[in-house]
Amino acid sequence: MMETFYEHLSSAHSVRPFCLFEAEEEQPNMVQKIDVMTVLFYVTLLLIVLIVESATIGKKIKVPDSDRTLQELIYRSALPRSNDQIRDAVWWVPNGDSYQATKVAVPNDGKQYTTYSFQMVLVKSQCDAKKVPVSSLRKCKPVPRAHTQVVSWKPIHARLGESAYPP
Repeated sequence: MMETFYEHLSSAHSVRPFCLFEAEEEQPNMVQKIDVMTVLFYVTLLLIVLIVESATIGKKIKVPDSDRTLQELIYRSALPRSNDQIRDAVWWVPNGDSYQATKVAVPNDGKQYTTYSFQMVLVKSQCDAKKVPVSSLRKCKPVPRAHTQVVSWKPIHARLGESAYPP
């Protein structure tokens, strides 16, 4: 008996098509699985950092006195300016109290800038202002029972990842 065209089509769906080359399915090996997991870990870590960083933009954050950028701003910028205003023969240095520092990160032209605000209580030191360079101010010790000066610095700008002052 002769098969009609429609009968041929209806029976064709159950027949497996002929393929000249059949590819074997490769199972991913352990190295490929580890590579994928490593990439996923770093992508997740990056997302967490970006989310946390974006949550602090525009918010005032307390800065510890030991913050490296804060210390650099104080000793390379704020202290020389303060001593220019005091105009004494000796350097005035921080007395060791808290700076009560805060910072606010703000975006500007696609870059992130940080504004530091802090307060210093300065006391006279034994270092001669004409002989001791600014780079050695950290070594200057305050004179015991000396008068004090309170100096507030607001704001000092620093772009993250770069120096906040000229070399």
